[in-house]
Amino acid sequence: MQYLRVALKRNEAVNAEHTCWYSIPTLSELASRFGFVPFEFATGYGYYKPTLKWKVKKAIGSVFFKMFPQLGGSLLAAFKLNSSI
Repeated sequence: MQYLRVALKRNEAVNAEHTCWYSIPTLSELASRFGFVPFEFATGYGYYKPTLKWKVKKAIGSVFFKMFPQLGGSLLAAFKLNSSI
């Protein structure tokens, strides 16, 4: 159900203190506890033999997962130290 909520409503129903659900909000919460702020999220695609079919899938997936990185097979996050602390 969580997956459908995120996919359809782009909203997660998780406890703000819960940091074992690896998602954009929970990773952001965890990082903020140590003075970091997120500046980029992305998803990984894995490696496949570069066939035409794979290139088409990757082109479509790149656009989709750039809009919805939380729906990808992996979640990559970049954080920086919050300079306002």
